[in-house]
Amino acid sequence: MSIDDRSTAPSPGAPATAGAPGYGRAVIDLGTQRLTPGEVALVAVGGARFRAPQATIDLLARARRVIDSVLADGLPSYGVNRGLGPMRDQEIPLDLQEQFQHFVLASHAAGVGEALSPAQSRAILAARLAGLAQGGSGISVATFRALVALVDADITPVVTRFGSVGAADLAPLAAIGAVLVGRGSTFGPDGTRVPGAQALAAAGLTPATLGPKDALALVGANSGSIGLACLASLQLDTLVLSSDLVAAMTVEALGASLAPFDEVVAEARPMPGQVASAAAVREAVSGGDLEQGLIATISLQDALSIRTVPQVHGVLHQVASDLREILTVELNSPTDNPLVDVEAGVVRPTGNFSVLELAISAESTRLVLAHVGMLAERRIASLVQRVRSDRPLVDQIAAAASSAGFLTPVILANTASQVVVRLKHLANPLSTAGTTVGDGVEDHSSQAFAAVLATVEAIEATEILLAIETLLAADALSADIARRGSRRLGIGVAGLHGAVVDLTSALGSAEVAHDVVEKVRPLVAIAATAMSGRALRDATWHAQHEHLSDTTPADLVDDPGALRHRLRGSS
Repeated sequence: MSIDDRSTAPSPGAPATAGAPGYGRAVIDLGTQRLTPGEVALVAVGGARFRAPQATIDLLARARRVIDSVLADGLPSYGVNRGLGPMRDQEIPLDLQEQFQHFVLASHAAGVGEALSPAQSRAILAARLAGLAQGGSGISVATFRALVALVDADITPVVTRFGSVGAADLAPLAAIGAVLVGRGSTFGPDGTRVPGAQALAAAGLTPATLGPKDALALVGANSGSIGLACLASLQLDTLVLSSDLVAAMTVEALGASLAPFDEVVAEARPMPGQVASAAAVREAVSGGDLEQGLIATISLQDALSIRTVPQVHGVLHQVASDLREILTVELNSPTDNPLVDVEAGVVRPTGNFSVLELAISAESTRLVLAHVGMLAERRIASLVQRVRSDRPLVDQIAAAASSAGFLTPVILANTASQVVVRLKHLANPLSTAGTTVGDGVEDHSSQAFAAVLATVEAIEATEILLAIETLLAADALSADIARRGSRRLGIGVAGLHGAVVDLTSALGSAEVAHDVVEKVRPLVAIAATAMSGRALRDATWHAQHEHLSDTTPADLVDDPGALRHRLRGSS
């Protein structure tokens, strides 16, 4: 990744700070280096742009010559001189090639429902460019450059939630292709819809003229599922850190035994995730009175929601790693059908557009999150019992009557119960629920697009549970500290507890729980990434981005909450 030191003014559809005057924009080379999920997110959220090196352009030109040869020789080829899907055996006359490209986009632009966020749409666009840069699509150089120009001009097509069965994200990608040719709609600076032609004109661009196979190259991939999953993957990485820290906070609040987190215990069954989770909890409580043995533990053996944190959270560590690896392969592979084999100079039919492995990874993630949520909900119930026992009713009434500070409602335990029910429901598989489409030709689908969207919801639900647990654990710790007169907390727990106390103390008693929980969510992420030993921005984008502090817009560095909201798809 290199840095472009020019400054650009915001343009139609730009994220709030992308390209803001005074800030350089990260430039990511396409096709000559392995793209990571973090770099896709940097384009989607951080305002980075793509560059097509000459080596990539040369590869695309070679692949395009293969398409030209197929057309010149009249060899029957899917989507080149023959139709698509059920019309795969019908010939496309040469004089109708340009019209056919528009027909493909129009006939596949079938997305419905609410729009995805601008960040999610940009992630999809970035993922498609990553795939096209591999040279397997045969896209024309001019069309490829026109797509890169959309990113450079911060033009963000509107893509909707429904329209893909996960056997190539046809409808979502057709929405992007429509904008490229001056149709469809984009996000304006204030979030309103702007016609595609208007957005292009405002950026000084003209609608692209598509050549043979260009339309299929634009829509014939699972870049929708991949782009959305890249954002989810980064959010999941932070959630892994958060889940261990919040559990450690509850361990401190309940005076639980630290024996199950001992290194010897973890190494007795050395699952990498289990070892990492136990180590994270030990680090979070290190230096505190509980860890030093100055506070007696309540029971010889605690409930499983505490004792099995390393074992359950350890699986979350593993699925997050697996998802990241799968996405890295997907981003750097030519998955088009047909595949242009540049070296052999032929076009080959393929099923590489099927992303079942990604779908199954998303399914597994939701299943694990349900278990993580089940543990959190039980710990929340234990914390409510502790808060009630430590704070007599008269004290609770006095606190509620006071105008100072926020009173954490203990009935948040009920809220947590509903959230975990939703998590359990989301754990049900979607990848096996597909139907046959395309007149029977497309008789299997991964449902990856739906699976990833459900995973995004599950991640957010788990974040809410952890925020609720954090609030209640902070209350329990504050009550214990008041009762004892003083108490030293573990280094990680102290940081999160202090941040939550500062927040709730500054709030009025009229504050509603929803708003407070939403304020706590980024606090948990900030504290957890700080505990990981990495800067927040580096943890969010993975450690690959050594110079990220120089390339991320200043408000995202200074206000991690803004970054978290964008990663969650908030406008």
